[in-house]
Amino acid sequence: MGLSSASVVGFHSGFWDHHSQLMKPVAASLSNLKKRGFFDENVCRKDVPNNGKVEEFKGPRIYMGDLNPQNDICEYVKYLNFRDVKQYLADKGVDTENISCAELINDYKLIENLAHVQQLVALTQHYEDPDPTVFVAKVPRKDDIDIEEAEVKAASYLAYGSDFKIKYVAPPLAKKCPSAAYPSFNLLFATVIDAIQGFLRAEAEDSKAAVTYLKSACLHLQLFTGGAVSGAQLVYDVLQDYGTMGYVLIDDMYNGAPPPTMRDAMEMAKYVIKDEMRQRNVFKPDLAISLSPGGFLLPMFVGFVDYLMELNILNMTVPISGSSAGSVMSIVTTMYNRNRYEIMELFEEAGEALMSNMTVGTLDEVFSPFVMGFASKELYKTLSERIGPVQVNFGVRKEGKFEPRYVTLAESNEALLDAVRASSNVPGFFTIGAIDINGEAAYDGFFATKNFFMGSTKSPGRRTIRFNPMPLGIGRSVGSNLMNFVANSFLQKKDMYYIHFIRLKSLIKQMLTRRMEYMSLDKMEQWQEEIQQCMKVYNAMSKTGTGITTSEVEAWVKMLSTKPGETQSESGQQDCALTRLFRLVVGSERALKIGANSKKHAGGYKDKLGRISLMRTFAKPGQSKFNGVEFLSTPYTLIEWLSYEWEYVGDAETPKSPAEEEIKVLRDILHHLTPPSSLTYHFTDFPYILMSAMSTLKNIIVALYPREKHTGRHLYDNGRAIGFRWLLAEYIAFENWLYLRIRQLTEEPDLAILEWQKVTPRATEEARASNVEPLHTRQYNRLEGTVRLMRKEKIDELLKHFEERPAVKDVHRLVFKLQNRLVRRALAYGVVNPYFLHILGHRHFWVE
Repeated sequence: MGLSSASVVGFHSGFWDHHSQLMKPVAASLSNLKKRGFFDENVCRKDVPNNGKVEEFKGPRIYMGDLNPQNDICEYVKYLNFRDVKQYLADKGVDTENISCAELINDYKLIENLAHVQQLVALTQHYEDPDPTVFVAKVPRKDDIDIEEAEVKAASYLAYGSDFKIKYVAPPLAKKCPSAAYPSFNLLFATVIDAIQGFLRAEAEDSKAAVTYLKSACLHLQLFTGGAVSGAQLVYDVLQDYGTMGYVLIDDMYNGAPPPTMRDAMEMAKYVIKDEMRQRNVFKPDLAISLSPGGFLLPMFVGFVDYLMELNILNMTVPISGSSAGSVMSIVTTMYNRNRYEIMELFEEAGEALMSNMTVGTLDEVFSPFVMGFASKELYKTLSERIGPVQVNFGVRKEGKFEPRYVTLAESNEALLDAVRASSNVPGFFTIGAIDINGEAAYDGFFATKNFFMGSTKSPGRRTIRFNPMPLGIGRSVGSNLMNFVANSFLQKKDMYYIHFIRLKSLIKQMLTRRMEYMSLDKMEQWQEEIQQCMKVYNAMSKTGTGITTSEVEAWVKMLSTKPGETQSESGQQDCALTRLFRLVVGSERALKIGANSKKHAGGYKDKLGRISLMRTFAKPGQSKFNGVEFLSTPYTLIEWLSYEWEYVGDAETPKSPAEEEIKVLRDILHHLTPPSSLTYHFTDFPYILMSAMSTLKNIIVALYPREKHTGRHLYDNGRAIGFRWLLAEYIAFENWLYLRIRQLTEEPDLAILEWQKVTPRATEEARASNVEPLHTRQYNRLEGTVRLMRKEKIDELLKHFEERPAVKDVHRLVFKLQNRLVRRALAYGVVNPYFLHILGHRHFWVE
């Protein structure tokens, strides 16, 4: 079936021109390296498809089949103690003789309990990626159909000359959907820290309660990470970190190995300096999400939010606000019994109904009943009790001007729906006239901010990320400073830097895996030799002359083409995948002019930092340049990575002060952490990052009118692509902050006592006065409610399944464990600015 690209907003034949422009500068740089003797393909084997099949892409293929959404969350009730469930419902006056699924999901507490269990069960399921497929992108003729229908399949494509995967998993094959009911990994660990500190400080008479709390906190983290880290390992690692910082004196009788039990780990602490230990108790979330108006671009919102939930950026503790279409998505996100396909089906049904009766003022009549029928009976209670509040924005008209209003609490589903209706009331389009809210004439959420941020209001968190699919308003300056607070189509303009970052991090991940292989073979001297040779080749490539002999380049190719532990092949063609990527990264750095002292990252900022606040200085709204420096690329170039790797695996000195220890932790984070190694589409089969830029005229038209089904489905993956671009921009900003912070601590070591570790006395007093508990305590209480409701044998069954699950192949598990350990150390020390803390909680650092 051919589909017209003219009616698919977000993709058009201009993709190939855009892609060509991205590739040309790097191709020219590689051509220059080839002329200088660094690119002899005669010694390399040609790429061969893993499955013997070559894929040809004229354009994106869009899935048009049935969604068949199946999300019977009630099947997980078997994990709960049904006697307790019946008693709970009986106390509410529910007839418990024949409890139906509807009665379970209509209860705001049970639906959250079931969502938690659903996540735990999903962690027991093992997913095998299909082998990456070699593909050929075929540019279509102008009169050729460039959009085809996608098959029901799972595919995995290696993108941009790296091992970064772009995947396509058709709806019938997708086995799990994330939920906004899931806990924050960072706060799970914060609870463990709180419990360990409570145990270390406890007097003898309080020790039993302290141990109980610690065991529960460790169990929560063990369960919700799929058994990634045991309780004994958690306690042991934290005590090691506290011992390094001088908070405790430990007796490590296990010589660096984890103790067999948690009790053994706790008994290692022999002396505690109680007043030294600190924890950053958070009462207000560090990150919040705000969704702008967008009309029938709603599928983009679904894709964006789905991607953030997948990464654990959006979880049960993160506030979310919305205006107009954004308000609808904010509410739907908290319907824990609904998955992405049910939500997409809701929007498609409403769109089809409107296309058959598209008259002025009918949107309210058509859309509101769909949303009302979609909601559980106690949805308003879910929102009222949610740790991260949900905010619905609208504007009221007074004396010819609009004033902002918002709703965070509602006394019924009807009152909640009225707020959403008001937020979606585009004058003359949604309904005729105003919607009455508390005696005021209410209109669309676009008017809630007087056009500032296109209706994306500030959410109730310390930092608000605003999603705005329309290419209007603020957003062009993203990448110019450390703020990165808008996710929209303007991010596409930085694709050249994002693709370089993908390649660089792909190379680093492969090099880390190679290090682990040498380490497991106890042949680290060979790894050091490889690093030394890589630095020599890099320096030669970076100069105008050759600076290295042909035989040395060939020796380097053979060295990196040989698997650790195997004998180098003296003849025949080599597997040049790693050296090709190495040359691609160097060529990319040269083409983009992002070497060590470039003005396109923090490495080009040469002024002394002194005692300035880095975020107040370099994330200042409206300020785009700092002595000509922009933050478009990571300052951690390949040669800097190689240089620190040489130091890291060598005989590096042990830190002698808190400042040196903090610098080391930050350098290790900068050196080892990598973004997710894949991006998945669910409706669009295509091996590149999708375009998201649209002309303003096209954008506004599709926002106000429903379009063909294939447009909406493609827009879903467009939203995921925007989310991915924002994520890469966030990692780049984080690495620039790390680079600046390391420099600042080197200049001013006494700044190692971090101001953001402390909660101000005023904030603490206000929290206590209003009886507000820290976020990690609130999350712990909710999870403990679920765990206590679960049958003990089912918990044991889950833990056993986690233990018996097949191990991650090869040495990739060692890389995961290294990254997870670094993340936990950084959280225990509190050395990362809250602005970027969410990165340490991304799913791929916590779940294998």
